[in-house]
Amino acid sequence: MVTRLSSVFLSGWEYNRLLHEDVTAPRNSALPAAILWAGGHQLWMFETVYCSADSFLNEVAATDQLGWVMGEILRDLVKEGVLRTVDWSVLGPETIDALKIARSATLSVIPEDRIRAAIRLGDAATLELAKAGILEPILASIDCVESGGPNSINNWFLDGSQSKPKSLHEYLADLARPVIGSLAICRSPGASVSKADLDRQQQVQQAIEKPMIADLLAGDGHYAGPEGYEPYFRNLAPHKDAYEPVNAQLRHDWRGHRADVLRLRDAASRHLWPELHQTWLPLLRRGDGAAHKEFERWIKSALRLAPIIRYLNAPPTKIIVGSFGPPALTAALAWAGVPLADAVVGGGLAALGATAARQHFDGVSQLALFYQEALKAPGTP
Repeated sequence: MVTRLSSVFLSGWEYNRLLHEDVTAPRNSALPAAILWAGGHQLWMFETVYCSADSFLNEVAATDQLGWVMGEILRDLVKEGVLRTVDWSVLGPETIDALKIARSATLSVIPEDRIRAAIRLGDAATLELAKAGILEPILASIDCVESGGPNSINNWFLDGSQSKPKSLHEYLADLARPVIGSLAICRSPGASVSKADLDRQQQVQQAIEKPMIADLLAGDGHYAGPEGYEPYFRNLAPHKDAYEPVNAQLRHDWRGHRADVLRLRDAASRHLWPELHQTWLPLLRRGDGAAHKEFERWIKSALRLAPIIRYLNAPPTKIIVGSFGPPALTAALAWAGVPLADAVVGGGLAALGATAARQHFDGVSQLALFYQEALKAPGTP
């Protein structure tokens, strides 16, 4: 039986849980804000967004104490019913047992000293692999996929990642790319900030912040425990004004596009989620080779169909409306890459019945409708 996948887990520093025997105890964590300027599609592509309670508390504290923007965004998402948190310290016994097994299995491949070395060297690939191992029982318990968002380690150290086959997250990025091209939830940090202000923030980051990062990410020493971020915040508090110009820009961008994210979620709930969550995500996650090719074809067909979708009615058996007669419709569908030339007969698509061609067109037309709604300017009828 195919499992519906409608949720995503925004991961942070969960690899540091492998460094301590009790993986369920509260730990230092945070979320990579780069998801906001890397598209932020996780916020509208899934029905429910999860993150660890530790990440949420850290980000909210950073907003309250330093004025950083991510905590405000997370609070907004909770208020809208989009975001839920997972408290590892109150998990059920079955999940806890699975976490213990996952920790042992992961450390047999990536020992603790290698994880700490990966933190110091900025080896994102190793850290992502370690994180995937410990997150597996969590993802299984709430039945969701991991976000695959940017790893914050690359803000500080060199990226040790190597080229690899196309991942599930890259396929989802392909699906989101047409929308991201017209809507950036936030611009890159510093997009509207003076060079002087950027230079000042960078000076503080290198002199004050960077020396703390390795121990902070590992949750070691002064940075251990559920509020391990507090010494980090205390050291940065005297310099928090250096971060304000960039955070003011990100805050402005988020507040300006918050309604767009909710609009995208509404369009996605009607036209994208049913096909994506019920069909494509389960197939892609289990590595179905044919699904990979068909998924790309689904996107390309929908993008080509989107400009004419306003002329079409659902269900496909009533598709010929307005100015489209049979010859024009056949030509339009052929141009859109929808393989229906031999199925379109007489006055319409009634002959399709329950064929694979009709099912394919149903899916393509719904994605085309999503793209049409997602790409139109706000306020456009």
